Amino acid sequence: MITIIIAVVLAVADQVSKFFVLRDLMPVRDIPIWDGVLHLHYIENTGAAFGMLPGFKWVFLILSTLFVIAAFIFVLIKRKELDLMALISLGIVTGGAIGNNIDRFRFGYVVDFIYVKIINFAIFNIADSCIVVGGILLGIYILFFYKEPDKLEATPIKEKNE
Repeated sequence: MITIIIAVVLAVADQVSKFFVLRDLMPVRDIPIWDGVLHLHYIENTGAAFGMLPGFKWVFLILSTLFVIAAFIFVLIKRKELDLMALISLGIVTGGAIGNNIDRFRFGYVVDFIYVKIINFAIFNIADSCIVVGGILLGIYILFFYKEPDKLEATPIKEKNE
């Protein structure tokens, strides 16, 4: 249940931020928060996270939708075996995927607006951040905390001595 709550809250937060971006930032395109360092800069991203592979919107829409469905099925099946960190990280990634998918369905592109100008980093949004942060947390969980359930060892069948 926590995975679903986190995913919904983050997808809503992403969409609320994009509502204000479309209303207030789109007409001016760029607002320096800290001039030369951090800007709000409106762009329409037809690619994946951080603008990679532009023009493949339907591929990303299908793949990320399949990911969201698979994540929810996985959580429903394995929820009793997963630690809280795994459930939270899956919720964060899923919330980001949902947020960007809403844009792809509505507009045919993703609204990006956070620009770290000082390092000329790709322009991104809250959903992209969720996907990256959730993925890092999931990777940390898998590498350092996940313990595979003990497998039942097969006991050898004793043959009858004749």
